[in-house]
Amino acid sequence: MPIRAIPLVNGEYYHIYNRGVAYLPTYSRKKDYERFIQCLDYYRHNRLPCKLSRYLQSLHNFLVTHANAN
Repeated sequence: MPIRAIPLVNGEYYHIYNRGVAYLPTYSRKKDYERFIQCLDYYRHNRLPCKLSRYLQSLHNFLVTHANAN
């Protein structure tokens, strides 16, 4: 994956596109939109323990393990 030449920094404003090509909606399912919002919320923090996908997998594994233990 290429590295950004200009880093994203705190305290700045960025335009987030909310529609696709030919004015089609960017998100056709509510689940996709909710994942986007979850991603924005996760990556707004400065010190992240890991990538969002790894965090979600760890959380899933934790919940499955504890659900099976009960």
